Amino acid sequence: MTTKDRLERLDQRDNAFWRGKYGAERTPPPQPAVDGGEPSDPLQRIFFGERRRPNCLNELVAGAVDGPVRPLQHQFASPDEAAEHLRAVARYFGADLVGIAEVDDAFVYTHAGHESGASSERAGRPIQLAHRYAIVMAIEMDYRLISSSPSYIDAAEVGRGYVRAGMTAVSVAAYLRELGWPARAHTVRNEEVLQVPLAVEAGLGELGRNGFLVTARYGPRVRLSTVTTELPLTADKPVDIGVAAFCRVCLKCSHCCPSSSIPAGGPEWVRGAHKWRINGDTCLAFWQSAPSHWCNCNVCIKVCPWNKPDTWWHGLAAAMVRRLPWLARPMVWIDDVLYGRNPRPHVRFLRYDNRSKSPWADG
Repeated sequence: MTTKDRLERLDQRDNAFWRGKYGAERTPPPQPAVDGGEPSDPLQRIFFGERRRPNCLNELVAGAVDGPVRPLQHQFASPDEAAEHLRAVARYFGADLVGIAEVDDAFVYTHAGHESGASSERAGRPIQLAHRYAIVMAIEMDYRLISSSPSYIDAAEVGRGYVRAGMTAVSVAAYLRELGWPARAHTVRNEEVLQVPLAVEAGLGELGRNGFLVTARYGPRVRLSTVTTELPLTADKPVDIGVAAFCRVCLKCSHCCPSSSIPAGGPEWVRGAHKWRINGDTCLAFWQSAPSHWCNCNVCIKVCPWNKPDTWWHGLAAAMVRRLPWLARPMVWIDDVLYGRNPRPHVRFLRYDNRSKSPWADG
């Protein structure tokens, strides 16, 4: 992701989720203009919530992003030592990948846009984040469950990924505050920063055509959480793992996207960043129109050739593409042969079924 002069800050109320619920209005009306219903599966309900029960797991995590700071402040010998220590702490609390970045103002939302649960009072409030450093963490999602997309199965796995990522961030932030340093966790339901750009700056991966962070080990099959802090840390550097060159010739996510929301052309300048422009409105509309309110679609993650189990041969293929970019096209051809140009869902999993006597049925 290259930049053109100065990146422009984003109002969180301008994202597709806010517009999908309230249209272009800055202030939500008393009754939502669009009601996407509630998840029909109990796994999704405990992760994402419903109208009658907003206190789902992700909302509970969102209510614990900040807290009191211990008066006695621990001093590290250097920013290098502090960074290495915090990386180890993040891994201990569950992070599969962790990196550190400096917080650019362009990666901080101008105004809060969440409107439910723990963040209901924050909607529309200007955001002023004084923290200078960000610890960005990625949590791997289950390969087989994501491969079921689009369905209730991958939706539940996404919810579980967000909960795990949120709990990791909340734990790291609480640990930092116990060391005497102000720290705030940023989770899916209560965030003040754009986490994908921060993850790119922290060296966790590159921005892909599908708009997700693409990592070398897990591809885009990760969920992110972030902790910002005033503790001085040595930042990591962005990496070139071959994703940008690969995405230019692959087009698999664009070809398979059920809502045609991913462009097949080249990158564009978007708010000062050179990247592929995703149509978030049509993407979200597909989620809301899907049978049984699937809650989300992960087809672009499922079909991505970088999304494979973390095996030695997957690591070898990623390393080869990084060193020899011309291998991208034959690698896409091999992926098509082995997995199909448009892979179909193939996972069977427990599902709630109102027609059966048991609350669970194999579906």
